[in-house]
Amino acid sequence: GYWISLPEQDEKYGRLILTNIGKTFSNKDLDLTMDIYLPQNDSIQDRPLIMLIHGGGFFVGDKGSEEMVKLCNYFASLGYVAVSINYRMGFQLSKSSIEKCGFKATQDAHAAMRYLVAHQDEYHLDPNLLFVGGASAGSITTLNLVFMTNDLRPKGATRKRFAKEFGDIEESGNHYKVDFHIKAIANLWGAVPNLKYLENTPVSIISFHGDSDQVIPFDVGFPFSDIKGNLGELFFEKMYGAAAIHRKAKELGLREELHVFHGAGHGPYQDENGKLNNRFYFIQDKIANFFYNEITEGEYIIQDTVHPQYFVCSNKVEKIYWKIEGGIILSSSHNKIKVAWFTDAPIRTLTVSGILKTGAHFQKTIKPNSPAILQPI
Repeated sequence: GYWISLPEQDEKYGRLILTNIGKTFSNKDLDLTMDIYLPQNDSIQDRPLIMLIHGGGFFVGDKGSEEMVKLCNYFASLGYVAVSINYRMGFQLSKSSIEKCGFKATQDAHAAMRYLVAHQDEYHLDPNLLFVGGASAGSITTLNLVFMTNDLRPKGATRKRFAKEFGDIEESGNHYKVDFHIKAIANLWGAVPNLKYLENTPVSIISFHGDSDQVIPFDVGFPFSDIKGNLGELFFEKMYGAAAIHRKAKELGLREELHVFHGAGHGPYQDENGKLNNRFYFIQDKIANFFYNEITEGEYIIQDTVHPQYFVCSNKVEKIYWKIEGGIILSSSHNKIKVAWFTDAPIRTLTVSGILKTGAHFQKTIKPNSPAILQPI
């Protein structure tokens, strides 16, 4: 590749490209690096992992950018192993070179995840709780990592040509041969070149995007649509942003959320001076809540409507606590209670909370008159 780090400066993106384009005429061997943030004073043996990928138009950026550091520290404080990665960047001014650059970034993200999963014992990772997120080019790479296959490449990027020049997605960066499945992703103003990508694997998606973004289309269009002379169409394929991804995910029945910043452009979590604003903390919290629901999914309250008893069906629960309103608990065991409901009670609710073996807390409240038999916590 050309480089793995080029810290963002005050110069505009186009000027940075012109300043550094001379570095893209010869490739060199590069060490791929990552920063790993571990929770302190944490005895949990199987922690969730979040891997974050910085943005910068595949040309600038670094794993140590302010937003990546803040996000990693935040998620490590919640008990995650948080990782920020660098990847190969830089391209010549041609559509083919830009396609190759995006593909190499995907290979490098795949290599980083393989490394982490291969070292799950060292970092106390739960391989069933893998999360990825990114911003802009980092989000495009995130989406490609999860949904792209070697048979679904950008137009003109044939498998035969890419395999000869770069190898397949999973054949670069290191020699670890491990499979992994990403549980959910955070898409911060990213896009995919083909909505069919989302049909490849069922992964939950939370997306954020400004609806006035002219760098990456909010819905459908060409990147850098604000550049005069239709240069976006010259150098890029049409892409599908958060709005289109949201519709497709809903159609496929994937768990999804879309948060739109009305009137906002690209990178809406920064102000005009590049400082992080309140949107950054909104995004941070929404991602944490979305991922947390993924961690606690699969735990169920099973309601017995013939006999007024309720139980949690799971082998992942460490502790369970019950609370009811409008009735009394007649008997209880670790995961089951029998209840007598007051016929004249204006409100009847049952709340179950507890701790999973992963250390995650859960809580769910149901109304016993609900016709649903299974209610996810």
